Amino acid sequence: MKIVIAPDSFKESLSAEKCCQAIKAGFSTIFPDAHYICLPIADGGEGTVEAMVAATDGNIVKLEVCGPMGEKVNAFYGITGDGKTAVIEMAAASGLMLVVPEKRNPLLASSFGTGELILHALDNGIRHIILGIGGSATVDGGMGIAAAVFLNADIKPGIEIVLNAVNLAQAVQGAALVITGEGRIDSQTAGGKAPLGVASVAKQFNVPVIGIAGVLGDGVEVVHQYGIDAVFSILPRLAPLAEVLASGETNLFNSARNIACAIKIGQGIKN
Repeated sequence: MKIVIAPDSFKESLSAEKCCQAIKAGFSTIFPDAHYICLPIADGGEGTVEAMVAATDGNIVKLEVCGPMGEKVNAFYGITGDGKTAVIEMAAASGLMLVVPEKRNPLLASSFGTGELILHALDNGIRHIILGIGGSATVDGGMGIAAAVFLNADIKPGIEIVLNAVNLAQAVQGAALVITGEGRIDSQTAGGKAPLGVASVAKQFNVPVIGIAGVLGDGVEVVHQYGIDAVFSILPRLAPLAEVLASGETNLFNSARNIACAIKIGQGIKN
């Protein structure tokens, strides 16, 4: 039995790669002999560099740039395996996560640091750049980037770029199940978020899809119209946000195990 695991990150809690491993570990307790394919994905926000570098056997470049509030931050970008393309996340240099909650002010934040990442890539001979704009702490319309470097750009959905890079369609063929997810699944998930991108590919091959999220929000039922057959929250109880974020890996493992157990029980139930 082949199971494809392709989640986005759970923001502020788990990277997409750690989500993959927690889900795999939970399912493996019930289906130890299954063949698991782990494909961490992203939709243009946090995790896009990691996903693209892993998919192309590329590498990470680290450097210090100007953060969203003017302070210096340690940022990074990726270079694809062929050495021709730089993959940059605004979140890495100008992201919301780089600012403590009490100091977050989008009217004062700048995307200048993202421009510095672009300029560094250009100075090193890169001429093709993929820029993921999700997760930004700024609303400067890219003026900070323009102050550092000017680019001509085509706009494409981030999830489309990532799914092509990881070759999800090939992985899904012949699978018994696809598992996806992100920190929150709700009505906005239908607007081009990673789980819907994964589901759209899975449905081309009539493979069922399970979505796992930290939180299921208002209007979550709409995702069933787009190919996610069942959705589950990993939260076992109400708890302070800090506790929820810290226990994400454990909760995701437990939820994955329980979902797998339910599938196993269902396989033995006769009509």
